[in-house]
Amino acid sequence: MMSESLITVVLYSVVSLAAFIFFYSISKKISGPHLTGWKFYSFFLFLILWGGNQLSVARYGYMLLPLPSQDFFETGEVVRWIAFISSLFQVLCIPSAAAKTECNT
Repeated sequence: MMSESLITVVLYSVVSLAAFIFFYSISKKISGPHLTGWKFYSFFLFLILWGGNQLSVARYGYMLLPLPSQDFFETGEVVRWIAFISSLFQVLCIPSAAAKTECNT
């Protein structure tokens, strides 16, 4: 049977990966010539909030929202490293207004 800390690490990893995939796919859908200001800023706001939450876990060991399991985040070094790496990957999710081009050779 898995220990409670291992289950928490696995769940946190899955949630971080799912959030990254979600933000990355949305970023690719709204990027391109049809990217408007309100789309960019609303998406960027949610991206900053999630990245700020990840950095808070990585640096201080607690989430922005109070949860009962904060003691584990303070002592769980693996979760803090996962949060740090996840916050670095959030940079890949910033949408771009550059036109999508295809190479026809």
